[in-house]
This record gives sequence, C-alpha cells and structure tokens, in this order.
Amino acid sequence: MKVVPRLPGDTSPALPPIAAEALRKAGKDPAKFVLAPGDDGVMAAGIGVAPAGRSLEHRFLFTDRGNALRTVDTFADRGRPVTITRDTHGWWVAINGAAEPGVTDDDEHRQIAAEVTGLGGQDRGMGRMNVTTRFSLK
Repeated sequence: MKVVPRLPGDTSPALPPIAAEALRKAGKDPAKFVLAPGDDGVMAAGIGVAPAGRSLEHRFLFTDRGNALRTVDTFADRGRPVTITRDTHGWWVAINGAAEPGVTDDDEHRQIAAEVTGLGGQDRGMGRMNVTTRFSLK
C-alpha cells in the first residue's frame, strides 16, 4: 500500500492509526491522505496473496509448530507470501511466489523443497496458478 493525497469528495476510510501517526510526526494532516494499492505487490504479500501473474504455491506439512514458524519467518523475510494453517495432520505452510523466468516450475519447487525439508517440513507438492489481484479500499 501507499499513502496518496485524498481527492476532493473522497469518502474512503481514515488511515490506520500507525500511518496517521507517522504522517503527524512528519507534520502532515492525516485527514488529507488515503491508502491506495502499491505498484509492487507489497499489499498482496502482506495478506498472503500470491503476486499477480503466473504463480506457484509450494505446500509443506509440519508436525512441529516451531519448525513451521521458522519456515514462515525464513520465507516471509525474503518477501514471499506465506500462510500457515493447522488441521488434525499438523501445521500446513504454503509458500507463494511468481514463477521465476528461466527456471522450470519443477526446478523451483525442488530448490524450495530442499530447503524446507531441511527445516523439518514434508513436501506435499506445488500448484500452478494465474493470479489477478484487485483491492477495494471501501
């Protein structure tokens, strides 16, 4: 997301408190600004959505929550959208990302799987998808 000037007549919701406070510290009136989608997919990553375009989702199962959370931290720190869920089998971690140019989907999955299995995850495969993202700030 990015902060942009509010257009006349714009009734979008107020900025989140943390953004409003940052603007106040910078000497700006938060009421004169709104949030808008950014150009680089940061919003998508922040809510666990794969980036727009051709994308891959790599899935892994963990029996140990600590290992699952370490994996989430590792890939989130690299800017990858990562989600974690739990069911009766254990902790599921999905790592999303745009398909890498010049790298086959299978090769990319093998690279990620090699790292994640070293962190204690069981490889449960990958899925290919074409993603279109649209955000509404209403």
